[in-house]
Amino acid sequence: MITLSQEQLQGLFNEKAVTQQGMNEILTITLNAIMHSERTVHLQTLPQTEQEPRNKANGYRPVKIQGYGRQLALAIPRDRLGTFKPLLMLTLKEEEEEVKNLCFELYREGLTTRKISNVLEKIYGKQYSKSAVSLMSQSFKEAMEAWRGRKLEKKYYVVYLDALYAKVRRENVEGEAFYIALGIKEDFTREVIAIVNQPTESASGWKEVLCNLKERGAEHINLLVADGISGLEDSALSVFPKARFQKCVTHFKRNVLNKVRPSDKAEIAIELASIFDIEDNACTREKAYARATHILNKWQDKYPFLKALLNPNNLRCYLTCLDFDYKVRSMLYTTNWLERLNKTFRQALKIRNAMPSIDSVLLLLSAIIAYDTGQKTYSYPIHNLKKEPKFQAEMNLSE
Repeated sequence: MITLSQEQLQGLFNEKAVTQQGMNEILTITLNAIMHSERTVHLQTLPQTEQEPRNKANGYRPVKIQGYGRQLALAIPRDRLGTFKPLLMLTLKEEEEEVKNLCFELYREGLTTRKISNVLEKIYGKQYSKSAVSLMSQSFKEAMEAWRGRKLEKKYYVVYLDALYAKVRRENVEGEAFYIALGIKEDFTREVIAIVNQPTESASGWKEVLCNLKERGAEHINLLVADGISGLEDSALSVFPKARFQKCVTHFKRNVLNKVRPSDKAEIAIELASIFDIEDNACTREKAYARATHILNKWQDKYPFLKALLNPNNLRCYLTCLDFDYKVRSMLYTTNWLERLNKTFRQALKIRNAMPSIDSVLLLLSAIIAYDTGQKTYSYPIHNLKKEPKFQAEMNLSE
């Protein structure tokens, strides 16, 4: 057996401590020695009786923990009766959970893995590589995947559909579509019920999303609210045939005003608003069609494209909101609630410029909902809907 003097040990430590690899070697030796000593004391202090078999050391089991810039391979001592739990490992596990939680919080706030690594090093005095940070986020990724695939309510009064695009690094940086669905439940609270990736937004893509909602337990949707993407109404109603369909009026107005001259925009905007007079309880489809015809007769020579947009067949789905009481129409005729959520998503994505993968976008968007918006906003009932008895009665007409 070789015995080293205190001076020799100090010299060996000083030699090793100057490099990251050396510090990790010292850590490994020290932590293993502490746990070995813990087990020795544990076995010596256990009471022995004739009925109880004598406890003994029973080898080691491997485990990895975070060291300086890389993981350390430790050997946790075991005993025959399974009563030994190293206090050191409990302490390290608590720190690891704390680091994981902080890591995920920083990621949700917009920090990149490199910046998170720098923050963790300043707080804990240890260097965490980008791969280590990603590894620590794995448990949250699994939790968010489970959240996106969770069981849904059987019935939703309203489901709003919209998509946003996020930059994702592949061979080049490309925009990817992320389909978002927001539902109003029977208790008048809201929840995001879908965050799904497709390369682009399309009616067939939305059909897949809606089929998935049905597979997860959604049996009935009273009203679907979406933008005017071609073919979406037919695709949606093929999955939920009893639902009514409302196209977003905001998208409609924007589409018209983007095609007219700046000098005419103000006047046409006022006239378009008269078609969708949602605050007038006496406003009916017939009145809306008549106002649209008046606008068309006035402007079609100057803007021929209006003929296709302002005909009754095209306007039909933009006027579904008029089937409801005027007090709730403002919450049904646009996808504005979802637009606000998408604005929050875009702000978080903008900080990062381009995301490294599809999974990283799904993780970020899911976390914003599950931990922030979902708890702070969507957990409260929509008071203006809840206090209107007509709303529930009108919704039930479609069942």
